[in-house]
Amino acid sequence: MKPFLLLIGISISIFIAGSCKKSGVNDAPPLPGAWELRYQQGGYTLNTQTGNFPPGNGHIYKFTETTYSYYAAGQRLDSGQYRITKDTISPFQKNMDKLTFTSSSTTRSVFFEFSNNNLVIYNGIIAADGTIATYSKL
Repeated sequence: MKPFLLLIGISISIFIAGSCKKSGVNDAPPLPGAWELRYQQGGYTLNTQTGNFPPGNGHIYKFTETTYSYYAAGQRLDSGQYRITKDTISPFQKNMDKLTFTSSSTTRSVFFEFSNNNLVIYNGIIAADGTIATYSKL
């Protein structure tokens, strides 16, 4: 009887462990689509506009499953491939999703998260002229 109960206990444990969501798996966030800038803070204010941005301002990221395009004032300024990984953002020491953009001329990375159905992009370190930008899905 004890071996039978042990076998049932092991079977249940294996079933429960197999049913759990695997940690460490990089689930793809709902990034594909068009995102327009709504708010930006930080940055060197002589070069960067901060504050609220109205709908229709033209600062748009467009993502497919593997490519991106960035537009400002209706003109495409950048495009290429992107990939999503996990990394630790300084100085917060927080594990976050990281977007690495690769175009024909450069490779750059930003951290991002989703908050209240918005895309929040952390570009650089805010205390060192970095920006935090909030985009709404179009």
